[in-house]
Amino acid sequence: MCEMLGYDEREMLHVPVYNFMNESSIQASKKHLNRHKKGHSGIYEFCFFKKTGEELWGLMNVTPIIMNGTYKGSIAMISDITKRKQLEREKELSMIHYQSLFDNSPIPIWDEDFSLVKQRIDDLKRNGVKHVKRYLLSNQEEVIYLASLLKVNAINQAVVALNEATNKEQVLTQYNELTTSKSLFYIILQAEAIANNETHCEFDAELKTFKGNIRFVHFKWSVVKGYEDTYGRVHLTTTDVTERIKEENLRLQHSNREKEMLLKEIHHRVKNNLQIISSLLRLQARNMDDEKTKELLEISLGRIHSMATVHELLYRSSEYSRINFKEYLDSLVNSMTRTMVADSQQIQVELDIIELITAIDTAIPLGLLINEILTNSFKHAFQGKQQGKVYVRIRPLTIEKLEISVGDDGIGMSGSLTSSTPESLGFSLIQSLTEQLDGNITYQTGSNGTHYTLTIPLNN
Repeated sequence: MCEMLGYDEREMLHVPVYNFMNESSIQASKKHLNRHKKGHSGIYEFCFFKKTGEELWGLMNVTPIIMNGTYKGSIAMISDITKRKQLEREKELSMIHYQSLFDNSPIPIWDEDFSLVKQRIDDLKRNGVKHVKRYLLSNQEEVIYLASLLKVNAINQAVVALNEATNKEQVLTQYNELTTSKSLFYIILQAEAIANNETHCEFDAELKTFKGNIRFVHFKWSVVKGYEDTYGRVHLTTTDVTERIKEENLRLQHSNREKEMLLKEIHHRVKNNLQIISSLLRLQARNMDDEKTKELLEISLGRIHSMATVHELLYRSSEYSRINFKEYLDSLVNSMTRTMVADSQQIQVELDIIELITAIDTAIPLGLLINEILTNSFKHAFQGKQQGKVYVRIRPLTIEKLEISVGDDGIGMSGSLTSSTPESLGFSLIQSLTEQLDGNITYQTGSNGTHYTLTIPLNN
């Protein structure tokens, strides 16, 4: 003991042991003395002072001396544990430093435990699940279960601020209240990273605060070194990028408005150009003596009008690539009725059309096809008749197909459709447009009129 503390034996004999201890060790020693008097042994850590003033930590194994039931003193064996205590102190200081950095970081940080999530994912893989992400996308209950296995060890103050919470306790005990419809997908992305043994994962995410506000964050987590096998400690950061996203959205909105105006102008100019072409064809028709040629020009004018109507509706619409087909067909058929039905005739027009929004790539060929059939009906179906009916019906045939029925109750078609007649040219156009729509068409003609049935994919 003299060697450990650097004293001469004469300097220590008959001197109270408390003279060589620091204050906290003195108080602890006096406290334990009562136990020794009752015959209890003990192992304690005390801090001594060397003669030089340096600290020496000792592990003291104390055994009381009891003679005839009377406490006479103790035998204490001491081991020098100064180096161990220094390492513990350094570790403690390091933890204090880390905790200070953690708590005071301006970046929101979550300290999480994914070990149970890791175990569950490993179980799934052992049970034959090869594509974890694909499996989870079709098994929502499993995703909810994985979310329940996640544990939060700690959070810093920045998390409280970002999530607009009252305090850390609210976040730690009520963070499930922050889930949104997108939260499960974020769990899937993290589960996929764990399944692939990745130690880093990051993506942009959307989160809800306790006050109900939406924040956009860059979500990033990494496995703490030493926990790569278990995922027992994962540090997750959620950097607030809400202002950047808002600025990007404003730029996109501005860009979209410019593009919308451009598209609107394009549709307007296309419509005007088609009207110019129509005017030129009408002027040409007036200067022609051949009635057959005039008739062909009139048919062409009808086709051009059906296309121009699409662009007119797109110009007036808030959408510039899709139109309400029911509105389009109403306009088209009304225009055809006014120009092609004689005043002396009473032709009833029946439109039975579901509400249908179609893309321009579908609206134009479908409109041309219906225009072609109705043109034939108005021109040829009611020769010698003062009244009749034409119809257009559009309804879903199945969840994947749309059925379009167009026809009349006129006199039916006569002659061969394969001959070089206006009708056969129109029928060739009908077939070509049907192929363009990836559809199928059938027709019936006779004394009860001509009837076409067209089926096209519903996604058109």
